[in-house]
Amino acid sequence: PNYEILTWKWLTVLFFTTVLSFGYYDLKLGISLRKTMLLKPFLIGWTWAITTVFLPVLFLMLKNETHYVIDAKFYFLFSQTFMYCVVNAILFDLKDYEDDSNRNLKTFVVKYGYHFTLNRIILPLIFLGFLSFVIFGICYGLPLHRILFMLIPIVFLAIFAFKLNRPKAILYYLIAIDGMILLKAICGILSVILFE
Repeated sequence: PNYEILTWKWLTVLFFTTVLSFGYYDLKLGISLRKTMLLKPFLIGWTWAITTVFLPVLFLMLKNETHYVIDAKFYFLFSQTFMYCVVNAILFDLKDYEDDSNRNLKTFVVKYGYHFTLNRIILPLIFLGFLSFVIFGICYGLPLHRILFMLIPIVFLAIFAFKLNRPKAILYYLIAIDGMILLKAICGILSVILFE
């Protein structure tokens, strides 16, 4: 109910996301964004950000029949989630390096190499995420303990990335990478419960 309160901006994002969703899978339309491997991590990051930041606000608006003004905090949380999940997706591609290379799939890892991707793409992105969250926390006047608490997933992601200087077993990648998403969700929920 109450869908009439949605403005063109919300509808545009929903339409764009729907098109990307159909384009991700090869539905005999001749288009498969998943095969454009350099786009793949960004599509995954977009999906996570839409699902965990955009849609909850949208559903809240529809339920309460109220407009939500998109502010800098919303954009920051969306972009933080987006970039965190992009890094996570690129980390996941490290696991498939040899297989993707044999199949000539142009992932970041295949195109630039394992160590270049890790040291020149993943670690700088993690550092930027860390720095941007600290700046955001200071600008919004968040208490230090909350900033430090919310930095836990980023710090663990950095530690995990540093440990990948040597390839690990597949199970390690699966547990650690999925664990990073779970840890981010737990820290986000606990920060609201404990500090708001």
